[in-house]
Amino acid sequence: MASDTEEGAKVRPDGPGEGPKGEPLLEGPGEGATEEAPEGELPSDTPEKGKAKASRLKRFLLWPLAAIVILLGAFWLSLGLFPDPMEQGAGWDWTMRVTDREGRVLREFLSPSMSKRDFVPLPEVSPYLVAAVLAAEDKRFRHHPGFDPLAFARAAWTNGRAGKIVSGGSTITMQLARLGKGLSPGPRTYGRKLSETWAALLIERHHSKDEILESYINLVPMGRLNSGFESAARMYLGKGIRELSPSEAAFLAALPASPGSFDPYRHFPKAVARRDDILKRMRDQGAITGEALERALSETVALNHSPPPYLAPHFVARIAQMLPAGEGEIRTTLDLSLQQELEAMASETVENNRAQGLEQVSVIVMGLPEREILAWVGSGDFHAEKDGQLDGVLAPRQPGSALKPFIYALAFDTGRLTASTRMSDAPRDFQGRGEVFSPRNYSGLFSAQVSARQALASSLNVPAVILANEVGVGNVLSNLRGLGLETLDRDAAHYGLGLALGDGEVSLLSLATAYAMLGDGGILAQPVYFPGQSADTLPKRALSQEAAFLVSDILADDLARGMGFGYDGILNTPYPSSVKTGTSSNFRDNWCIGYTDRYVVGVWAGNFAAQPMTKISGITGAGQLWRKAMDLLAERAEPKAPIAPSGIRSIPVCPVSGLPAGPDCPTSVREWFLAKFPIPAECDHLHLSEMRVLGASLEFGLISPLPREIYAYDPGLPPEQQRLRALAQSVPEVTELVWILNGRELARTKTQGYGRSSFFLPLEKGGNRLELIGIRGGEEAPLKASASYSVK
Repeated sequence: MASDTEEGAKVRPDGPGEGPKGEPLLEGPGEGATEEAPEGELPSDTPEKGKAKASRLKRFLLWPLAAIVILLGAFWLSLGLFPDPMEQGAGWDWTMRVTDREGRVLREFLSPSMSKRDFVPLPEVSPYLVAAVLAAEDKRFRHHPGFDPLAFARAAWTNGRAGKIVSGGSTITMQLARLGKGLSPGPRTYGRKLSETWAALLIERHHSKDEILESYINLVPMGRLNSGFESAARMYLGKGIRELSPSEAAFLAALPASPGSFDPYRHFPKAVARRDDILKRMRDQGAITGEALERALSETVALNHSPPPYLAPHFVARIAQMLPAGEGEIRTTLDLSLQQELEAMASETVENNRAQGLEQVSVIVMGLPEREILAWVGSGDFHAEKDGQLDGVLAPRQPGSALKPFIYALAFDTGRLTASTRMSDAPRDFQGRGEVFSPRNYSGLFSAQVSARQALASSLNVPAVILANEVGVGNVLSNLRGLGLETLDRDAAHYGLGLALGDGEVSLLSLATAYAMLGDGGILAQPVYFPGQSADTLPKRALSQEAAFLVSDILADDLARGMGFGYDGILNTPYPSSVKTGTSSNFRDNWCIGYTDRYVVGVWAGNFAAQPMTKISGITGAGQLWRKAMDLLAERAEPKAPIAPSGIRSIPVCPVSGLPAGPDCPTSVREWFLAKFPIPAECDHLHLSEMRVLGASLEFGLISPLPREIYAYDPGLPPEQQRLRALAQSVPEVTELVWILNGRELARTKTQGYGRSSFFLPLEKGGNRLELIGIRGGEEAPLKASASYSVK
């Protein structure tokens, strides 16, 4: 018999026994205790039997659960075999936002789906907006597989009570699925809900929660053609979604539920009430504190009422034709500050000259050497009812004398001409296109014989036509087309020698591009619209650096320009610049295009109906605006004088013959010569008397004006800028010339040898008589000449 102290003492049938150290034993089965069954029977509730029961129950439940898990896992894995609905909806596109070079928005273009969409990566989205979206649309977003069973149950209860579908219990993923291809908005049906649920499962299978939330924030409809929170924030609040307050975030988060019902511009109180509800949900979910809630509820939402930007409209229209495929922001080279200043100047120019028929002006500014478009003004006022939307930068118009520099450049570069070559400037008839062509200078005056420098700088017509005739119209036309003036698309016979005077049509953009070639040392390149843009056509050398320098030097020479335009006029800038004007027939168009080492500025003035203007010339119209624009640019970057290339030489020449000065030439002036061509022989001044100029010997007399010539008075120019250049040939025995006009002695000028003297006469309307008297040794010599002419 075991003692009471033995381990494992038995329990008495009638009560608890005592364990070691006198502790009572627990009733029933327990640790360290057993219960005896009646003899011959097994205990009905032994631990072994309980364990067996539990094991069987466990096995009964485990296998189905395991099977369910396996089936669910297999189902989840199999979803990966189905197409991604978001890939099917890859046609989602984005708003194109065109900006200037500093990122200032010029205009926004709707996506092809006719909505405004702007992509913002989720990490850059305000965390308050993320919290507001989840609070408003899907608080269990992070925990469901694409559909929310609890939301479904609530929706089923609501629909059952209403007797129709009034709530769908849609999750963010299901809403995103509706935006995919094939799930466009439609009536609420159970079949449609199943399709959305299936698509949501597929989306969840293929994408992370952050990817889904990012897509939703960027694509969800927000009303007024806005898709996504970024474009909506810009419209309603005038700001992006990177930095939103809790109040602003909740205000925007109210929109997806019903963009029309909560439209802030139509139902502002309702939108604010919805905001307040979302803010309270955000507090309940721990996204904001109670104190932050109170501040947000009291914050006034400031609606944005500014219209969407619509700046530099003609330039942006050009950009729209070349928008690259993609999304987001398109940065251009345009300088918005410069653009707006030039727009104001253009408008002022139109207002000041409208009475004379000038209704439109256009301006283009390019940077050198990059060719970046910095400003593009297509008309005086884009919003004007009459022709405001027409773009004068692209419109083909007759350029007048603005083509002359390229004819001279071709002649210089081929050795046909030097800057000092003497050219005829006397009335002359040319045969062309079955009719007689008799060019006249803009001023109506002729100067008999001039240097090529004077002829180009003063824009004399007869020398230009003679030069075009010598070079060949076909060669001139081919050269102009090679510079990008492709609108000159007729054959050479169509244009004839009139091509030298602008008998053809070009655009301001193409002409400015050609002038940029002159300013860049003969390198032709296409305009650049986007920073870092690679040109469609690689830059090419269209002209030698030496010829480009020579033309630029001539176009900057105010002394050489004085014969045609007067001295120290609007074209004579206090900084180095080269400039050329052009006026088409009957004053329908006038142009002014010039450049410094940093900028090219082209201006066209006229009207799109091609009606003649009155009292408007290239100086008073386009020239005035060109000068203002150039002065403005000079303040930004001080122009520097061009450096002569190594292939050009400065040589003293005789001002009478234009040849390199010899030892017998009494005076000389310096002129540039291209080193690649032989320098002409020196002038033998002693034999000048044997030369003939326009049929007149180098005897004492008047070369210009010629008898019975008629000159035109331009009412559009100030009287002080209208003078007639008289030219006289002297002889060695005469030392002083007396100029007498209509009986009044105007001046006395010194002369020497077989020199020529010129004097600018006032342009007086009516009949005029000019007398020239030669003086020797203080006494009148029997040398006189006179000419009668008239001014109308």
